[in-house]
Amino acid sequence: MNTALILKTIVINFLLIPFGYAANMLDLIDPKNKKFADGYPYYSAIARLNFNDTGNGTSIFALRSRTNKTDGYDTIYAASINVDHENKKEVRIYYPSPDCNQEGRSYATTTSLSTNGRLIEYRKHCDGKTYFIKPESNEGKDFLTNQFKATNFVSIEFSNEIALLDTTGFTNAWNRIN
Repeated sequence: MNTALILKTIVINFLLIPFGYAANMLDLIDPKNKKFADGYPYYSAIARLNFNDTGNGTSIFALRSRTNKTDGYDTIYAASINVDHENKKEVRIYYPSPDCNQEGRSYATTTSLSTNGRLIEYRKHCDGKTYFIKPESNEGKDFLTNQFKATNFVSIEFSNEIALLDTTGFTNAWNRIN
């Protein structure tokens, strides 16, 4: 599946699933959430969808900025199960960045990010609109996949925020993908 199609699927799933129940949204303006809100000072709400919620091998973590006056979300991180060019399953993390904004230009570099407390080197791909990353080494790929299988959340520390990706339903989604 190409990057544009994956992102379109992520956005469509994100918009179609109702956020009326409390498990999927956290109001960061509410004083009782202050401890968590301190980690996201520029945002008013966080929403999440796990692999079971989306039903398509994707987990989503979204942030609404304090300046956003709509019900939409400004920043969306997504973990997606994909099949690579060698027909092997892998986990890719998609995220927005103002650095990846040249239509028709794509490139790849490397970056190191703390993932559940361990520094992992990722291959960072830009398709002209958004980034996706995947671990550079087989050891990193195994670590990331095992974290999605064995923990409740995968935490990835980007330069200005932490994405907390809910792993519920990951193993079932992984096993369904051929």
